[in-house]
Amino acid sequence: MKIEPILKFVPKISTDTSLLHVAHVMAKYRLRALPVVQDNTIIGKIDVRVIVNDNLWGFPKLIFAKETKSDTPVYIVGLPDDPFEAEAAKIKFTRLINSLSKFIPQILEARSIIKSSSSGGQREHYKINVFIKTAKDNFIYSSSG
Repeated sequence: MKIEPILKFVPKISTDTSLLHVAHVMAKYRLRALPVVQDNTIIGKIDVRVIVNDNLWGFPKLIFAKETKSDTPVYIVGLPDDPFEAEAAKIKFTRLINSLSKFIPQILEARSIIKSSSSGGQREHYKINVFIKTAKDNFIYSSSG
């Protein structure tokens, strides 16, 4: 189907658009779906269910997030393959360390190791280990889900 003149005013995405950009466009224009266009032809659509069902950790909060930086060195190993999930993990971990550094100002370094597994077609499970090094102590935290 060729793009009609009226659709020229509707935001469109291509097949190589990242999910993060799709989420930003949907939020900016308050849309629940966007047409996917290739060579000026609509080849499909992507809607908010695709993003939410893709298990994208805190989608509504993260798409409005400004870039989060930390004065503390932050290292993350084993980020998810999906770029939006990876960015979400980075933002969450960096925010956590920034919050902790208000109470533990002597944090020298923070590391997170993420291991994921899935059996069959089931939902992916994550095991996360966090190591926080301070001038006096080392803290270790583990979680899975």
